[in-house]
Amino acid sequence: MTANQTRISSLIAKSLSLSILALFLSTQAFAANFKQSSVVVKNPSGTVERRIYTEISRGPAKAPVVLLLNGLIYEINRWSPVAELLADQGLTVVRMSFSSQPESLRLLKNTETPSFMVRGLELPVLADDVKRVLEHHRIKGAVTVVGLSYGATVATEFAKTYPKQAKSLLLLSPLVVPLDNYDASSAPLRAMLDGIRFWETAPCLAYGWLNPWLCTSTDFWYDSFYNYFYENYLGMRVAKVPADIEPSLYKKSVFQLVRAVRNYDLKTEVASLKNVHMVIADGDEAHLKADQIKAWGLVPKSEQRSLATFTGVVHALPDEAPIATAEWIANVANDASDMQHGEEYTVTGQ
Repeated sequence: MTANQTRISSLIAKSLSLSILALFLSTQAFAANFKQSSVVVKNPSGTVERRIYTEISRGPAKAPVVLLLNGLIYEINRWSPVAELLADQGLTVVRMSFSSQPESLRLLKNTETPSFMVRGLELPVLADDVKRVLEHHRIKGAVTVVGLSYGATVATEFAKTYPKQAKSLLLLSPLVVPLDNYDASSAPLRAMLDGIRFWETAPCLAYGWLNPWLCTSTDFWYDSFYNYFYENYLGMRVAKVPADIEPSLYKKSVFQLVRAVRNYDLKTEVASLKNVHMVIADGDEAHLKADQIKAWGLVPKSEQRSLATFTGVVHALPDEAPIATAEWIANVANDASDMQHGEEYTVTGQ
């Protein structure tokens, strides 16, 4: 372990006693610290397009702001230990449910159909969810954006689209490519869809210069087959449905989240990102970790801030290592001097 690594580990160790006390705060006390609210997004005709659930704990004036973005099927209450620890350290903490995640789905009225159910969900819409939440809370300065797993894709999209609003980017166990790339059971389906896309786009690639009409409807059949097969595939795979949500609505929402990142690859996104930190869970699947390391290596050297490997954890860092995760987020938000030049660390996660 280097001197820098020892120093950061020491910072975490010194805070353990206070952090452990914070973990045992009652649910009632936690609810009192975080104010719940929602954002309503309407189209020009006044029809509700989607609703976004959010919570905030405001620190002192000019306190750093931390924004927590969920994993794919991560509910907002699973951030509670980490969020409370961050609030106790004087940070302003914002957490939210994407408009297609459980807390936001529960806000929908019986007559409302979210727009993504009709038009499909794309990453820019999720990044817009983030922007609207910050506007709702009247947060105008740049924030530390923390994306967990799937949330890392939205974090990168937000930072790329609204660079002045992202002070630092912390990717926790980030998704690099869609997880079905690592699932042998879905390989035949992906191969079939890739074949459909190839033959559908081939005429445009070959003769588009001669007849632009050939390029006006590419991916129609790819989209159709993708929507049909993957929605059915996920409908069978998603077994657990959160309380008070109609099962078909929840499963379709999960499918739309997956669909939004179907062509995502973090390795091609990092070149345009600024002030990047990454945390890898040592117990994660080997192919995922290898892709995360590869993506980190493609971050411009001038924008690499810190890379940490948390030992003893698998993927959901806030669940498995809330103390270490909260301290790491706080160090990033406070611009710790030992985490500014691409330093690499090993941290005991449990």
